[in-house]
Amino acid sequence: MVNFAPSSAAKEFYAYDWNSEGVALSEAYLGYESDYIDLKIGRQYYNSKYTGLVPPLVATNTDVGYKEAFEGVSARIKLDSINTVIGLADFWKFSGRSSAVTGGDHGAPRFKDKVIIGGFGPYGYEFDNIFNSFVTYGGISGVSLTAGYANVTGLKYDDKANSNGDIDFYFAAAGYKTPVLFENAVVGVDFMYKGSRTNGSLKENFDFNGDFYTGMLGLYNAYGFDFRYAYSTVSKNQMALQGIGNDVGAFTATPIYGPFLFMSFAGMNLHKFSVGYDFSNVGIDGFRLDADYWSGKQHNSSNVRAGGLHGQAPGTRIDVEGWDIQATYKVPAIKGLKLSAIYETMDRELKYTSGGSDGKTTDEELWLRVTYDFDILK
Repeated sequence: MVNFAPSSAAKEFYAYDWNSEGVALSEAYLGYESDYIDLKIGRQYYNSKYTGLVPPLVATNTDVGYKEAFEGVSARIKLDSINTVIGLADFWKFSGRSSAVTGGDHGAPRFKDKVIIGGFGPYGYEFDNIFNSFVTYGGISGVSLTAGYANVTGLKYDDKANSNGDIDFYFAAAGYKTPVLFENAVVGVDFMYKGSRTNGSLKENFDFNGDFYTGMLGLYNAYGFDFRYAYSTVSKNQMALQGIGNDVGAFTATPIYGPFLFMSFAGMNLHKFSVGYDFSNVGIDGFRLDADYWSGKQHNSSNVRAGGLHGQAPGTRIDVEGWDIQATYKVPAIKGLKLSAIYETMDRELKYTSGGSDGKTTDEELWLRVTYDFDILK
């Protein structure tokens, strides 16, 4: 990957995602696949949009130049006779989106015993081991059921507070899509739960033993349109950590600022409205537009340790509002070529329970991307 003369400010701002140059061997594994098992040992992308697998609690982020990756062993056991898939994994190293994530410079990422925790910011923290498991069931027409458990051991979160410990993550999800209502349109209903539990001095010093609940109602493929409404809420006095890696979000996550900047703060209630249109319905194959609007308010709480990253000041809350628009074009004439653009703007306002605020902070970003997938073996 090469950056084209970014400014000093851009280098600093994008140190943990885009600002990295060099070559990284992100995937290098021994694999075995049959009708019953998919086994990988080594460096690998895991449970992400890239692989098309369910990403409950441990997930590779694929949105920027370098994709996150894990080093270890993973297996998917496919029990087709009972419409069930079981996933098991054990990882001991992690590679972020730049070497800055794991404490290096701004070069290409390297595999180290430091990992991203969803809710702790963009930095990697030292750990001993990552275990992940999930089971999915699809034996009922239109219904999907998933449960998951993950654990990271020996995490060193805050040297100043000497906050170390293990984190347990819990996940449950259920979804239902109706039969076709008209043309090809269907209605979907989805629910998701995530919970985090800590121990040791990590539990003593911070309140990260929270619960996260979210649901989504959608109308899909209605003459090319998709409409969705999602809502999420977090336990009042405990932040809910989302998982391991940057792709462990949920229905109310936003495309650029992601799921961790406000979504899982203690007491956060968030609404998200989405609409998309596939222009192949009017003869423009491969072109799609999507837009989101979201608004959230954090419950008035004086719990100093549970607001967000390292907690918030007592008697404060954060309100958020924003929108984004995304355009993607899979060029029909050149298989594997994809053009995309994302614009996102977000307002954040820190308010005081006694009245008044610090005013609004507005963030804006525009991403333009060109990607080309090819198979060198063909």
